[in-house]
Amino acid sequence: MLFGVNKAFSQEVDKWRKIEVDVSISPNTTELDKSGEIISGDIAVRYLWKPNFYVGLGTVPTYLNFYNSSYIYSPFYLSLRYELESDKMILPYFLINVGGSFFQFNDFQFQGKVAIGAEISSSERCGIFAEIGLAYTSSYIFWSPISIGLRF
Repeated sequence: MLFGVNKAFSQEVDKWRKIEVDVSISPNTTELDKSGEIISGDIAVRYLWKPNFYVGLGTVPTYLNFYNSSYIYSPFYLSLRYELESDKMILPYFLINVGGSFFQFNDFQFQGKVAIGAEISSSERCGIFAEIGLAYTSSYIFWSPISIGLRF
C-alpha cells in the first residue's frame, strides 16, 4: 500500500511541473507615434499542453496616458507560448496574447501582443525572463513593450 501512495504522489508532482505562472512588468513605454505613454504588467497561468507548447489565461493591468487623458484597465487574454529549446539553461521562446476588456470601456477593447523572449532558469521551478514585442489595441494604439519578470 505504501508503494501505491508514493507512486500517486510522484504523479501529482509531475502534474504541477506542467503548470507555469508568469509575473512581469513593462516599464514606461512610449506609444509608437509618440502620442502617449504606457505602463503595464502581466500575470499569466499556462499549462504545458504539448512538448514545448504552453496554453493559458492571463491579465495585463495597463495604464495609458494619451493627450492629457489617463486610462487604467485590465484586459484578459488567451496566452500561447512556444519554447524553442526545452533542456537548456537559456530558453528562447515565442509568445502570443490575444484578448480584450469587455467591461472597462463603453465598448469592447481588443488588445493583443506578439513577443520573443528568453528565460534563464535559476532553478528547476523558477526562471527570470525578458521579452520584447509589439502590442496593439483596437483604438489603433501600438507600442513595443519590453517586459522583465519571473516564471514559476
